[in-house]
Amino acid sequence: MPTRALIGIENPDGTVTAIYCHYDGYPEGVGKTLKRSYRSERKIRKLLDLGSIATLGDGVERDRGTDAFYRDHGEHESTNLKYASVDSYKRRYKKSWADYAYLFSGGKWNVIYSY
Repeated sequence: MPTRALIGIENPDGTVTAIYCHYDGYPEGVGKTLKRSYRSERKIRKLLDLGSIATLGDGVERDRGTDAFYRDHGEHESTNLKYASVDSYKRRYKKSWADYAYLFSGGKWNVIYSY
């Protein structure tokens, strides 16, 4: 059974850009990988450019463990999710199907729980 997550970044204008991740969304999975391997804004934005992903690896390349729905399987073209503000991201997340949401803001990762 999947543990679904949203992965987002706060933009300079206060909006949030995010993607969906289908598997291993818990803090010991996606959360740990984000903190270990996605520390720069540049790398995070490369990840978000993929659109929705099935799994998150240590790099954006498929051979590094990141499996993107569109790039790797030709499934429906997925795009980034856009939110008007951090508060909007948090509110929408709590009403969504995701188990966890991650937000890169202020140079660090934050986790938002639905429990």
